[in-house]
Amino acid sequence: MYNTSQLWCTRCQNNPRVPGQRWCRACLSHYQRERRAQQTATSVIQAEIHAMPQVTPAPVPVLSEAQRQALNEYKTARREYEARRQTRQGWLPQDRSMIMVQLTLRVEHARQRLVALGINLKVREGE
Repeated sequence: MYNTSQLWCTRCQNNPRVPGQRWCRACLSHYQRERRAQQTATSVIQAEIHAMPQVTPAPVPVLSEAQRQALNEYKTARREYEARRQTRQGWLPQDRSMIMVQLTLRVEHARQRLVALGINLKVREGE
């Protein structure tokens, strides 16, 4: 036999429980009102506003037009090399190797041009 008697609110002991809860509707509503009142009564502490110190940016080295073009050529060649380095479906290995040789030579040529123009790639790539 099952216990079919009505369960009472564990808070007030006067009203029947809400199905699936331990309290009646009146006690649940009262508790929620109290909880919300406590949350809104909490004061907000404002931090002091401090002035931001002036930061001077580091001087950017000025590149000549030839150096800028050489740097762009190197970046483009490097990007193409990295994009083609991954194997693609449908490509034969010999097709890929022919393209990779050309791209490797292009990257190396662009790097040599940068060195000839006095641009240090190790310092540049660290930026």
